[in-house]
Amino acid sequence: MDSGELGDATLAWMTGAVLSLNRLLIRDVLQDRRPSTTTRASTAVMLLCIADGLDRLRQMLPDGQFHLMPMLMPPFLYELAGVATSSDHAG
Repeated sequence: MDSGELGDATLAWMTGAVLSLNRLLIRDVLQDRRPSTTTRASTAVMLLCIADGLDRLRQMLPDGQFHLMPMLMPPFLYELAGVATSSDHAG
């Protein structure tokens, strides 16, 4: 984003921003590049809530279309969310 050019990573972030809770994470990063301890703690709690919510959702809907999750979140959240990607299956 700093370069001002819309690359693949920016497009992935923006898709997540429009379609999911990730817009809150993007907002926090864009508002303050050097977040306070309070902001970082708040972000950590938000990430834990997202992970917990996804875990509960998987239990409630075991046949859900969770393979679509990579389209809704940035790659750094894949492991936290338990999202399998094509590279996970390649190795």
